[in-house]
Amino acid sequence: MLVKQTDRWIAPNYFRQDMVLPTGKVSAYTDGGIGWIATPQGSGPLAGAQLKQVQGDLFRLYFRCCSATASRDGR
Repeated sequence: MLVKQTDRWIAPNYFRQDMVLPTGKVSAYTDGGIGWIATPQGSGPLAGAQLKQVQGDLFRLYFRCCSATASRDGR
């Protein structure tokens, strides 16, 4: 299955993830605390496992950016 994914991050906590799947486009957004999701079936708040997944993606993206900056600066 081919999936096109785009992640957007605005420091420190805003994160949006857009995915184009064979079934349609899925977008998820969080400000680090709450969020929303939009799918071909409709939209609504992010909650439970979906919210934890997006918060985890935000954490990994933030950590990756910090690590890249530190290695680039020779730290």
